[in-house]
Amino acid sequence: MTNTYEGIDFYEVDGLELLNLSKEVDDLGWEFVAIYHSHPVSQAYPSARDCEFAFYPDTVYLICSLEDPESPVLRGFLISDSGVNECPIQVVDIST
Repeated sequence: MTNTYEGIDFYEVDGLELLNLSKEVDDLGWEFVAIYHSHPVSQAYPSARDCEFAFYPDTVYLICSLEDPESPVLRGFLISDSGVNECPIQVVDIST
């Protein structure tokens, strides 16, 4: 989706694109199960801004830290009014 934020320290989804995607997901009977983003220079943990814009409390937020590009870290979280709760995730290699 298009980033409408002009800086490099935040990602803001184009509102019309998100609305259209949400309608399509509803029409197909699907649901959001995960939302992914990266933290290029910080740990894989929701920032205050991540929490402020976490509008889907039943969706896992996957955050990939690229703080050490040689060893990326991926973690999952549920973010709601009651706080941040880490969800165990398992990365599986399906290439074999």
